[in-house]
Amino acid sequence: MDIRLQHDAPADGRTGWLPAPSGPFSVILRMYAPKSAVLNGTWTPPAITMTS
Repeated sequence: MDIRLQHDAPADGRTGWLPAPSGPFSVILRMYAPKSAVLNGTWTPPAITMTS
């Protein structure tokens, strides 16, 4: 699944868009009822990649 974090809505109308400020921002992942791999640090979230 691709999620787009960007200020403006995607021109192509695709879904998976999360509005973001036009300047720098931080991403926080909330984990509700995490499994042990999250708690002991053996699981890491997928990397965020910047595209043009």
